[in-house]
Amino acid sequence: MRHSFTLVFIILFLAQFACAQDDQTARDRFIGGTFSFGSTENQTSNSNSTNLTNINISPYVGKDINDSWSLILSPNFGYSKNKSNDDRTGFERKTTTNIYGLSVAARYMINPKNRFNAFLRPSIFYSHQRSKTQTNNNPTSETKGNIYGGSIGLGGIYNISDRWRALINAGSLRYSRSANKDSDFKTSTFGAFFGLSSLSWGVEYRF
Repeated sequence: MRHSFTLVFIILFLAQFACAQDDQTARDRFIGGTFSFGSTENQTSNSNSTNLTNINISPYVGKDINDSWSLILSPNFGYSKNKSNDDRTGFERKTTTNIYGLSVAARYMINPKNRFNAFLRPSIFYSHQRSKTQTNNNPTSETKGNIYGGSIGLGGIYNISDRWRALINAGSLRYSRSANKDSDFKTSTFGAFFGLSSLSWGVEYRF
């Protein structure tokens, strides 16, 4: 009986020691993802209407460099549908766009010791997009293109526990350049993208 109690005590002691070591281990790696969804409908006249739907998903992996800086690698996937109707004439036009790409980012925590942290997220990105347009359910055009550029994002992180975080991306200051693969047409865009359509939400797990 004495040996049984001794064995139980040793097991409990080792389990407690392992938990303490685990709590003290620096969790400098993390995985996570953000998601955004938006849908708007505009009635331009009694018979004309437009509807725009956007979905974006961005999983990511990262590593802390120190208390303030982290490096992040993130694939990006997006889908949008722009639909316009004229109920009076029966005219309908629908354009769907699929986007996939990759971004490399650094994340700077402005107040890393607080439970809620604001952050800046400079990044560079590349993506490929493919758009198809249909008029009255008949294919009319298809375009392919590449987009690349850089951005500085703004957001916040809330530390739920030592391992789990919730985060929000509030928007970004962004420059991008796009090129159509089927022609020499190129465009450049620079601007601030903040507002409800720029919000994305996510979670993060540290290990």
